Amino acid sequence: MKTYSHEFFKSILLVCLSLVFNTSLANNWVLSGSSSNEEVMYYVDFESARIVNKQIEYWSVFNYNFPPTYQSKNYFSRSQKGLLDCGKREILTTYVILYSEKFGKGSIVASVPPPSDNQWVPIPPNALANKSSEQLCKKFNLKY
Repeated sequence: MKTYSHEFFKSILLVCLSLVFNTSLANNWVLSGSSSNEEVMYYVDFESARIVNKQIEYWSVFNYNFPPTYQSKNYFSRSQKGLLDCGKREILTTYVILYSEKFGKGSIVASVPPPSDNQWVPIPPNALANKSSEQLCKKFNLKY
């Protein structure tokens, strides 16, 4: 009987995650903001957003014109799953995936779980996520 290594199963899991995330996220991105020099563009998938425990669960993507690095590897986009508390105007990032191409395409550079001390953070008025947070709350008739 053939045995498989832990690394083999990790590789299979990453391939499956890549397929799931690429197919479920790639079609509904709406530009929601950009940095002042337009080096970073911020998009949200409003169509897939849903209410979970009185908060809004949603996906967003940051596209970079000049790729940042993570563990010595360049990436052009960062897809992240988050929760939004409209009443408190706070967000919690629950999952991050770094991709080799924009809009969560290409190969996965890294899959980064949130840190163990991950906490809700207030949304600053000038943050890229401020406009989309207001729009998400409005979509679900929640006060922002």
